Amino acid sequence: MVGRLASRITKRWIGRNIITSDVYDCYVYGWEIILLTLLEITNILIIGICTNSLGNALIFLVTFVLVRKYTGGYHADTCLKCNVCLVIIYLLNLYVTFNYGADITTLIIITMVSGLIIIYKIGPIENINKQLSNDQKRLNKKISLFLYFGCCAVGFILSKLNVYMAITMNITLIEILALMLIAKIESHMARIKSGICK
Repeated sequence: MVGRLASRITKRWIGRNIITSDVYDCYVYGWEIILLTLLEITNILIIGICTNSLGNALIFLVTFVLVRKYTGGYHADTCLKCNVCLVIIYLLNLYVTFNYGADITTLIIITMVSGLIIIYKIGPIENINKQLSNDQKRLNKKISLFLYFGCCAVGFILSKLNVYMAITMNITLIEILALMLIAKIESHMARIKSGICK
């Protein structure tokens, strides 16, 4: 569905001489990314509205998109899986947010320590479709750590104003770390299967 819409938009642009046909594939891909991103954002916002937690949805989206752009992590192999995974991640986040019973300071400390260890040791996680140079890896690691700990600081401030939003932010950061670990394990398992690693 998204692919067909992206193709239609691109053909319309070619018909209006906005672009040439030799860049067709590139524009179809670009439109697919834009449309899928809008669909994912819309899904999370609709859930936020339906669960009377729009603020939490916004905190989740901003934190997830901002930090994960530089940390990398698991990527689903189809659009449908990607959307389903994101919705499940957000619903899990909401569940934990509104059922978390421990001290928020403990959660913040766990978030900070686990983030430091995981991002420092394995970050950033490369996508097979987007390889990074060594310089880009070092830069992304620095940016990842800066954004991650910036979000931890914001989460600490939020804990004084709205504990549920602070929990949402911290759980989102932990989910990002989990996606990094899943991608690393998946990559290692693929290397074992191919005989590269034992």
